[in-house]
Amino acid sequence: VAMIFQDPMTALNPVMTVGDQIGESIAIHQNISKKEAFEKAKEMLKMVGIAESRAYDYPHQFSGGMRQRAAFLRTLLCHADILLLDEPFGALDVITRGEMQDWLLSVRKQMNRTVLLVTHDMDEAIYLSDRILVLDAKKGKVRQEFTVKEEKRNREWLYEQGALRREIYKEIMEGKVNV
Repeated sequence: VAMIFQDPMTALNPVMTVGDQIGESIAIHQNISKKEAFEKAKEMLKMVGIAESRAYDYPHQFSGGMRQRAAFLRTLLCHADILLLDEPFGALDVITRGEMQDWLLSVRKQMNRTVLLVTHDMDEAIYLSDRILVLDAKKGKVRQEFTVKEEKRNREWLYEQGALRREIYKEIMEGKVNV
């Protein structure tokens, strides 16, 4: 099991360059030299839209989105069978978010990985998931379970969920619900 946290700074070592951290995962799991692993790390950074030259930078020198992409790489390179993602796209701008979601889908299919996604974004869950569980926020129990194929065929359910969200937001704004 490998984890990608909501805050990438908790997953990256502040005193190691990003390239060294990604290279460390590569060296351990592919049994190659540190130098070769660092070169592969630069290639991997380029694959997620980060210039190879940034491999020499430290996490604090990256934007939030760049740190999240680096954390993704580091975690994926562990070759874990199960990836646990906690709000992994929260720090990303809209364009990068879409690119990373597409990238995650392709990686999941290519590497045959199981992904457990924790998110508050139902659209994101629908886009990235085969099966969705909606939990009760207070009790942590399953309120609803469905597959995405069923979900896409059930427009009425989508409308009801949208109406429910609007009602909840309205109650929050009126002070009826404590957040």
